[in-house]
Amino acid sequence: MKTIKKAILGLAGVALLASCGNGSTETTEQNTEAQDQHASMGTGSHMINTENSTVMWKGVMLGVKEHEGTVPFEYGKLEFTDGKITGGEFVADLTAITPTDENYTEEKPSSMLVGHLESPDFFDVANHPTAKFVITSATENELKGNLTIHGNTHEEVATITNHDTENHTITTTLKFDRQKYGVAFSTGVKDMVISDEIELTVKLAVEADAHTAEAH
Repeated sequence: MKTIKKAILGLAGVALLASCGNGSTETTEQNTEAQDQHASMGTGSHMINTENSTVMWKGVMLGVKEHEGTVPFEYGKLEFTDGKITGGEFVADLTAITPTDENYTEEKPSSMLVGHLESPDFFDVANHPTAKFVITSATENELKGNLTIHGNTHEEVATITNHDTENHTITTTLKFDRQKYGVAFSTGVKDMVISDEIELTVKLAVEADAHTAEAH
């Protein structure tokens, strides 16, 4: 009987050790997978895919309606160190502003809005065809940097709302005061009905392979 009890206890001990061993292995595998995913970008410069990246903007006419649309990227890159964002630079093409909302009529088509936005009173794209954002510091939740619009540069903070490390996409939001950048109608009455705050949602598709790129 003692021999049988010892055998049972021995088997139980082996089973317990095996169970602990499997748990440790699974935990190790999960930790390794998480580390690999976090460091998927490694260290280096990664260009953005300009065709799959975009800036979505939204502006509000006080008490009337809002307009929204897109602006394409001309160039962009992100700097990574051990999978974490440490810097970056992006240039948007303001000569290709495209409204996407439906608040237009035959008398006031979307092309009229584009004309206003491109005019010297607003973005003055003839003299300032691009907008630029240069990252100066970054955390897991924010990208702090210098935004240049209309020849004026100010520090702004973009909030990271989604970072898909598997598909290499990053989504951020940023709100800025257009008055700081001299983006305003010369006629006070026209300017008063437009909200000073412009909201941007930026979607970045980051190339998986590191590249060497010159700054723009």
